Amino acid sequence: MAATPASRLLLLHQVPSHPNTKVRFLGCITTHDPTSPLLTLTHPPSRLAIHVDISLVAATLALGSLRDGEWVNVVGYTSAAPAAGEEMVVTAIVLWGAGAVGVGEYARVVGGLVGGGGCRGEGEGEKRGREGREGRELGLLGVIGVFG
Repeated sequence: MAATPASRLLLLHQVPSHPNTKVRFLGCITTHDPTSPLLTLTHPPSRLAIHVDISLVAATLALGSLRDGEWVNVVGYTSAAPAAGEEMVVTAIVLWGAGAVGVGEYARVVGGLVGGGGCRGEGEGEKRGREGREGRELGLLGVIGVFG
């Protein structure tokens, strides 16, 4: 029996470069229509949008847990490379709220620098200052490793 492949931890802007791959990323809900199985996620200030099909996980999500402006973690499978003018879709197999994540700190730990604003929770880590930074990094790395 073949083992399930580990997800590839990426920043949202890296997802389109990994077609047909199991990925894990953080994104901000910019569009959610409760009558549709698709969420649209971004990572401000980038305008890149990733569509996430939540039909496989919809039954496990709490009512009202998907609100515009909320940050969520996604583990799922990317579609094939989209044709010109088409957008990539990620089929979520796990989705959970990120809470008050320090987005800049998250991006730094994951391996990139992403700034910006526009979503609730962004900047929480920066407001705390340097005190306790090492402990938070270790905690974040532990969470990153859970769904490796």
